[in-house]
Amino acid sequence: TNPLDCVPAGLYLSGDSIYGITCQGVTNKVVFNLANHTGAEGTFDLAYAVSTSNGTVSGPDQIYLGPSTDQDFEVELASQPCLRAGEQVEAIVHAEGNGFADFSYITLDIVDEDYCEKCEFTYLPCILRQH
Repeated sequence: TNPLDCVPAGLYLSGDSIYGITCQGVTNKVVFNLANHTGAEGTFDLAYAVSTSNGTVSGPDQIYLGPSTDQDFEVELASQPCLRAGEQVEAIVHAEGNGFADFSYITLDIVDEDYCEKCEFTYLPCILRQH
């Protein structure tokens, strides 16, 4: 190994926090990088959660990496339809394996710009019954 490559032992997920803007009801793709500096090969578990409960997040369940290697992977974060401008969708990406763990946050601010599709409210028909 190169002595100038003095990376402390660990598992590294790119970006502590990622911030962006989005329209309501849109799926956003975010590219992360997972780097294995644990000293051994491994299959690393990935977990996802939307801490604001107003969207969905998904990505690969596991990534295999050899020692001192890294790999890009894609995470999809979708905001629920009809969120209002100013609301935030926050997600956590967590990687773990070989005794190490790392995590990253994604925060998306909802905007209501001309290029955003407008919210389509749907109402269920109300049926009145008389007894």
